[in-house]
Amino acid sequence: MSDLPIRDSVRLDEWLAVATKKLSTESVEHVREEIEEHFISAKEEALAASVHPHDTGLSALVSLGDPKAANRAYRKVLLTKAEELLLIRSRYNRPVVICMTAIFLVFALWSFITGFHESSHQNNESALLVGLVYLALALRPWIASKRNQTYSRIFIGFVIVCSAGSLFLLDSPQLQLGHYFLLIVVVAIVGWLGIRRNRKLRRKLPIDKWPDDLYM
Repeated sequence: MSDLPIRDSVRLDEWLAVATKKLSTESVEHVREEIEEHFISAKEEALAASVHPHDTGLSALVSLGDPKAANRAYRKVLLTKAEELLLIRSRYNRPVVICMTAIFLVFALWSFITGFHESSHQNNESALLVGLVYLALALRPWIASKRNQTYSRIFIGFVIVCSAGSLFLLDSPQLQLGHYFLLIVVVAIVGWLGIRRNRKLRRKLPIDKWPDDLYM
């Protein structure tokens, strides 16, 4: 904006501050570059339309529209600060992944042992299905590392079917706590992370920049 008068530069900075609120650093730079080009072009058009040179900046600013509306639109298609931080954390969360994998393996083992000792045939099958779900969740990081969406869809379908089957067969109060915990895990990992959050990020990032977790 070095070629713009100070008055126009200040006006544009104020508009951009609102329009780029909560966007990531890269998104802010992208928007700024795009808007500056549009602003300069709009000034030239205003001047060609016989607008007084003193008022071309204001005319160009009006052509940009409402900055709050622009911000809402940008946040739907560009990376936000929160999403940027989430992606950064996902690259350095290996200790958390290892810990969660170990927890899921322990729960899988507990479910298998419980299932084999259940006197009820239904509870036996239910516990074994729960064990399979925990085992699948433990393998989730490995499946994500394959970066194959077909594997991911199979994983999600397997977890949902086994979870539903275990709840359908359940008739033992002793297993209810494990099943409730399982539901929370499935909703959090398969539901929120795998569908709601990842779908938004997939739309905003080129596929070559996807971290492994976005393939789930």
